[in-house]
Amino acid sequence: MNWSLAESVRAVAPLLPRRLFSKDATRELESIAATVGGTMEVFGFECRLGCGATRVDLGARHAVQTATRRDGSIPCRRLTSFPARFRKLVSFVFSEWDVVKHGTDVVPRVPVPSVFLGIAPRGTSAAVHLADVKRLLLDLMGTRGFASCDQTLTRCFRALPAQGRIRVVGAMTGRSPQKARLSVSLPRKRLAGYLAQLGLGRCGRTAARVARNLSPRSVGALIDFDLRSEIGPTIGIHFRSSDEIHLLLDRLVDAGLCTVDKRQPVLAWERVVTLRLRRDGWLCRLYWYLDHIKVVCGPDGPLEAKVYLGIAPSLCLVR
Repeated sequence: MNWSLAESVRAVAPLLPRRLFSKDATRELESIAATVGGTMEVFGFECRLGCGATRVDLGARHAVQTATRRDGSIPCRRLTSFPARFRKLVSFVFSEWDVVKHGTDVVPRVPVPSVFLGIAPRGTSAAVHLADVKRLLLDLMGTRGFASCDQTLTRCFRALPAQGRIRVVGAMTGRSPQKARLSVSLPRKRLAGYLAQLGLGRCGRTAARVARNLSPRSVGALIDFDLRSEIGPTIGIHFRSSDEIHLLLDRLVDAGLCTVDKRQPVLAWERVVTLRLRRDGWLCRLYWYLDHIKVVCGPDGPLEAKVYLGIAPSLCLVR
């Protein structure tokens, strides 16, 4: 079922924990949702965990079948050139709106989202083909935007180890200059070597060390990075909500990447809230969940930690 993004954000705004969502951040989120409009299946927030980091970005997941509609139900400009193939390749469509720093960027009248596509070829465990990913990014970025990352994308594919998989492809259309983004899963023991092949040897060693220190029991790694004519310069390391989240947050606090004040509302986020999105509407159940935590690494060490918090609405058959 699709839900109004603006109504949903407005309904939960008073419930958002102030240690993660300042009053200014909450107002900005409501403003973006009201300006963008449209519908979604799930929405959520990207919160910074460091001291003094108050920026919060807004995201929304859309049903795959709606991505090829031309009715404006999701904020994608294209994704219509090969709808049948698209539905076979893509498991989800996700839009993210960055909160713009006033005074440093030009604020568009209607915020432009970055768009991410979950890659999961249906009916097979095989890796996705390079040609398919190129077609998806070309569709999202246009000819000029895609040309800047075409050769770099090929390098990323050719360097993948046998067990490596492309999990998400994205177009950072909300940023300037426009870049592509890849999320890659691979065995953790291959992480440093893979990034070294891409010319990020120092950053790869740092990322491998950070992943090992923060989640020592994991054997796999999920990373993301931007690409244009070059790759990086930073690497994001993802930690799933199942990865001993209490211990992970404690380690982030010890590393200075998360404040004690922000740790508690992250741990207390998951709940079920029942409310009306509109005064005369049906009751809705909102399932609040912690999706993942990401640590952004540079060559010299970790730079910041972010938490990705989701809210999934569902209909409550009680008025």
